[in-house]
This record gives sequence, structure tokens and C-alpha cells, in this order.
Amino acid sequence: MTGDALKLAAEYSTPIGGLGDPMRAVRLPDISDYVSPDVGFGERAITQHSRVQSHERLADRHYILRRHGLGDVNVVFLNEYELMADHLRTARSRYGHLDMLVMTNPNGRATSSAEHVGEPDLWVEGIHGSFAPTMTVEEISERIKSEAAQIAEHVPGLAWYLFGSALVGSSDTAADIDVLVLYSHERDSIRIRGYLTELCLTLPVHLLLVSRDEDTELSFVATQPCRQLYP
Repeated sequence: MTGDALKLAAEYSTPIGGLGDPMRAVRLPDISDYVSPDVGFGERAITQHSRVQSHERLADRHYILRRHGLGDVNVVFLNEYELMADHLRTARSRYGHLDMLVMTNPNGRATSSAEHVGEPDLWVEGIHGSFAPTMTVEEISERIKSEAAQIAEHVPGLAWYLFGSALVGSSDTAADIDVLVLYSHERDSIRIRGYLTELCLTLPVHLLLVSRDEDTELSFVATQPCRQLYP
């Protein structure tokens, strides 16, 4: 999608998205306000960075970042689970010169071949390492509590726990936060993931959903170091 198409859509207040976006957009009173989550969280991450003065969307996933006191950066966001060398070649062919490629999938990784293709002139980085603001474990915990309270209005009966390295590490800075959510009904797990998509993409949160029947069988909460976050 070209920059001209994006500008024309913005001029006529026409949302642009993929196949699943209409089902999200129709929930809004005014669908012209709709922004695809894939675009929204990436742009919020950009604007939260202290070095970024402004940005311009040149194409569907291609941006130019204008920085305070520094040169502009051409960056492309790709939501790949396994970033391969061909993804980089295709991005260069489609968008031209690039300074940086950001993987927006929180569980994504670049293969060694992709890193080799990127060197030495293309910086390949994950969203958490490139744009996410540095937050402490307690700050992220408070954010999760807030999300949990809102989700409880739609999906009652959930229990939220912090576990893993965040409880045993010596650093206050959060590099990787493991969150366990206990649920009762299978349909709840799908709804929880839907509500938490943006949170898991913008913060270093790894989500583990366990049914109460599974926890009864495995005794996960009873045997693992866990700290209840909510309720």
C-alpha cells in the first residue's frame, strides 16, 4: 500500500486494514476512528521514544522517523514469527533503502541467515529492544493489574499471577515478565488473548493461560514461585 493511498484514506477518514479488521471496526460508534491494532501499537511505540520528534508513514509498514538532533531513520515493521533472509530481501526490494527493520512479533526471532543478510548496513531488532519504554517490574505489574480489572468486567473469575525470573532476578528493570492467568472455561482463553494482544506486543510480557482443571492436575501455582496480582 503506497503512501499516496494512505494519505487519500486519511483525507476521507476511511480506515484501512486487513480481513479481520471490519469485525473490530463495527464495534465502534464511528468506524472512521478505527486504527488497526498492528498499526496502532507500532505508532504508539514510536511516539513514546524520547529521541523521535515526528514520523511519517510512507507505505503500509514503512516509516521515516525524524529524530531530535540526529538524522532521519528509514524503518520497516514486520510481524514475522521467524524472520528469514528472504523477508529482508523482499523488504529492501519493496521499500528501497532501509536503516532498520523491527520485528513486532514479541515471540519472533531472526535467523542467522537473516542477520547475515542485514549486516552491516541494516539493523534488525525486536520491538522490545528498539522502541518499548524501559519499565520496572512493579510498573508493568501495575499496568497488568489495571488491564486485569478491566477484563474482569467481561470475563469474571480469572486469577492473575506473576511468576518466573521477574520474582527471582536482582534487577528492578523488566526485560521479561511471565504472567499466568487461571481461567475456568475454554472460551475465556480466546477472549483473554484478544484483550491482551496489544499489551503483549508493546511490553515484554509472556502470557501463560492455564485452565483451573490443568492447575489442579499440575499444581503449578502451588509448586512454582508465584505472586498473585489480581484479584
